[in-house]
Amino acid sequence: MEKITLSMILLISILTSCNSVDNSINVTVDDNLDLDLVKVEYGFYSGNEESDKKLVDNGLDKTIFENGNPKSFNTICGENDFLVTYADKYYVKVRHFIPNDFDDGIPDGHKYNFEIIDNQNTPLLKLEIEGTDGEIITKEFAEIKNAANNKQGR
Repeated sequence: MEKITLSMILLISILTSCNSVDNSINVTVDDNLDLDLVKVEYGFYSGNEESDKKLVDNGLDKTIFENGNPKSFNTICGENDFLVTYADKYYVKVRHFIPNDFDDGIPDGHKYNFEIIDNQNTPLLKLEIEGTDGEIITKEFAEIKNAANNKQGR
């Protein structure tokens, strides 16, 4: 019984150590694109799926930007996925990995700057993440109608 109790305490400590502080989100689009057509969802999506169809059909856990309105959200240690759609025609999924520092286990807040660029035929996403685990990710959108044939947007 003592081993089970100790194991449960350890497990709960690990899980609660990966809570986070609020993040902020900023979304901009090129002049000839419409900000109200952008939707950003946050959650986790396994890369083990056969295609992106389930991703675009079901989306992710939480909508954090829609109709020009940002919402607060928390990230976790590990994999943080974002699904960005434009005009219900294009989509892109990006992942921000936050390592656990094992000091306090709570990731610092980040500022997520999503910029959607008109790239002639297909929009391009430039995501600049500011913070301790910041990075810049640039990725081309894929067409939603092709999601059954795509895996990770390819």
